[in-house]
Amino acid sequence: MRRDRETTVRTPLYPAPPAPPEPTPPTNRRAWGKIPYEERFRQQHRELLDAAAALAIERGVAGTSIAAITTHAGLAKRVFYEHFADKEACFAELLRQIGAARVGAAWVAAEAAAGDTPFEVIRAVIRALIDFRETDPRLLAAIRADALPASTRADAGAEHRAQVADLLVAVALRLGSELPAETIQLAALLLVNGVADLGAELRRRRGALRELTTIACLAFGLSAQNS
Repeated sequence: MRRDRETTVRTPLYPAPPAPPEPTPPTNRRAWGKIPYEERFRQQHRELLDAAAALAIERGVAGTSIAAITTHAGLAKRVFYEHFADKEACFAELLRQIGAARVGAAWVAAEAAAGDTPFEVIRAVIRALIDFRETDPRLLAAIRADALPASTRADAGAEHRAQVADLLVAVALRLGSELPAETIQLAALLLVNGVADLGAELRRRRGALRELTTIACLAFGLSAQNS
């Protein structure tokens, strides 16, 4: 009798991090020269976000108008409204994209630290979140500065913090925490909301990252020993 050969499929340590959907044009149009309209639409989307980011760093969100964004991007004002309902939606999208990249960097750090002690893994994840360098910190400060409660921007920020908390829950459970996921989630949300304001302190004060990692490990039901 023929015996089927067993195969082992290697799966990643953690699931893929969330990513914002690709912008989709609302209508079909003819190609822009040799560039398909869908590709041109995505390019315009990126150009508008890049312009909004550059201006927000310089002027803040309140001082950045839609007209200034389109002028900086070299696009007509009507193009802006093909991509975003208003300025608030534009900056919320920018925050979502930054957040997705930041969470992605933390997932990579968790993968790279697989096999280390729980303390080392949690420290690697926190360090990746704090030291994320793909975005100018002045931009994040500008986007968060005047976001009103229950606004689109505030919702995007809350969504990002929830994604970070979900990451920490997954990491803690993978490391063997026996606490209920709901308990870890609550501890993670408390940690995430605090780290958003303590980032500068954690970078400046020697030993602060170690202390925070110890607190996180204890809160997640993990060993705080680093060796």
